[in-house]
Amino acid sequence: AEGQAEREDLIAQVAADTKFFKDTTTECKAKAAEWTERVRLRTEELHGIEKALEILTSDEAKEIFEKSIDKSHKSEEEAGFIQSSASGVARSKAIAALSKVTKVSPKGSLVAALTKLRTGGMFDDVIKAVDTEIKGLKEEGKEDVKNRDKCIEKETKNKHKHEDLNYGIARLENKIDKLNDRKTKLETQITNVEKETEEHVDMMEQAKADREAAHDRFEQAKADDTAAIALLQQASKALESYSKNNALLQKAPEFKRSKDDAPEAKFSKKDSRKQANNGILAILAQITENLQREIAEGAEQEANDQAEYEKQRADDRQTHQTLKDTRSDLQAEVAETKADIGALEQDKTNTEGQRDTVVDVLKEIKPGCDWIRQNFDNRRFLRKQEVEGLMDAKAVLAGADLSGSFLQRK
Repeated sequence: AEGQAEREDLIAQVAADTKFFKDTTTECKAKAAEWTERVRLRTEELHGIEKALEILTSDEAKEIFEKSIDKSHKSEEEAGFIQSSASGVARSKAIAALSKVTKVSPKGSLVAALTKLRTGGMFDDVIKAVDTEIKGLKEEGKEDVKNRDKCIEKETKNKHKHEDLNYGIARLENKIDKLNDRKTKLETQITNVEKETEEHVDMMEQAKADREAAHDRFEQAKADDTAAIALLQQASKALESYSKNNALLQKAPEFKRSKDDAPEAKFSKKDSRKQANNGILAILAQITENLQREIAEGAEQEANDQAEYEKQRADDRQTHQTLKDTRSDLQAEVAETKADIGALEQDKTNTEGQRDTVVDVLKEIKPGCDWIRQNFDNRRFLRKQEVEGLMDAKAVLAGADLSGSFLQRK
């Protein structure tokens, strides 16, 4: 359940990251196109400005401007709009201030303002142009800050994402390693169970062979005893038949006096051994009875042994079934573990894909962000100088004191 939930979270994360990547890619492409266009326009603007400056700052242009200014002054005097000598000084100082600014930042609007001053343009128009330029520079500064912060945010977010994905991949690899260890242990257990099962089957076969051999011995012993009984019974019948008419055995001489005395050469009567014959028959009967008892005891033992074997056989079969069930359960666990490993490996592949996407985003935004980092401070410094120069020029045009100003410092 935990693995399923984590997998669903990863799938949702993949979708979110894919959308983020598409949005970021689209935005980066748009920014790249915008930046390319800005570079192109700036390049063309600078080229035009340089050309304009080359034209406007030539000796010939200066001579023309001076003549034009003189004519303009004469025209103004004739029309009653005579400017004071202080105004002429302010114009010269403002021209000098703007000239320094255009050298730092030769923008078209500044060159136009400088041209107005040199051609006797109204101070108010120039001040408006200066204010517009200052406002544009401030907006440009805000845009630079915005772009810098955006780059920092994107890089930080993607770097953190990259770290999180690497951590997620490491966790997945750790889980996969643990499951592979578990699978190996389960497979080892299966091998052991299969070996135990094989040994158990061999033991059952050996027990069966031993039981059959014991049964065969019992049957052989029973047959032998039965045959012996039959012979004894035949012998007993023969003796019984003969003893009715004759004594079969001659009694051995008895030494009533001394064992060294010679026996008397006198034979007993023919029926005097009848009692001896009865003794032999009794012996034969006893042997027969013993054999019959041996057969009965053997049969009882055989029955007990067979019953014990059947009981053991049933237990062995149960053990064999337990081993088979255990093997099946272990194989099912192995299959389930393999499925879990497969799912985690797929999650790992997906996560690696997300990481690669993040790496691609970082690579894509790197050039622009590097450029912003490398040029941000310098651009801010140049803007500051430009604004100070414009403020000095505006102060001159407005009649302010320039002591300690950008113009004086320069």
